[in-house]
Amino acid sequence: MMKMEGVKQQDQCDVSAAISGNTGARDERKRFDDMDELEAELEELEGVELEEQLLQPATTAAVAPVYVPAGRLPTRPAPRQNTAREDELAALQA
Repeated sequence: MMKMEGVKQQDQCDVSAAISGNTGARDERKRFDDMDELEAELEELEGVELEEQLLQPATTAAVAPVYVPAGRLPTRPAPRQNTAREDELAALQA
C-alpha cells in the first residue's frame, strides 16, 4: 500500500510540474541518466568484443616465399677420383 501511495505522490508531482512548466530539470536529469546508462552498456559491449578477439586463435604471419629457380635443381657433386699418388699412400698405410 505504501508503494501505491508513492506512485500516487509521484504522479501528483508530475502533474504539478507539468502544470507549472517545471519539467525541464527532471527531463534533463533523466537524459543524463540515460546517457550514463548507454555509455556503461557501450563499455560492456566493447569489453565483450575485445574478449572475443583475444580468444580467437592467433593468425600466423605470412611467410615470405622461398625462391626456387626454374629448371634442374643442383645435385650432389660426384665423388672425386683419387690420384695415383693418393692410391699409393693408402696402400702403404694399410
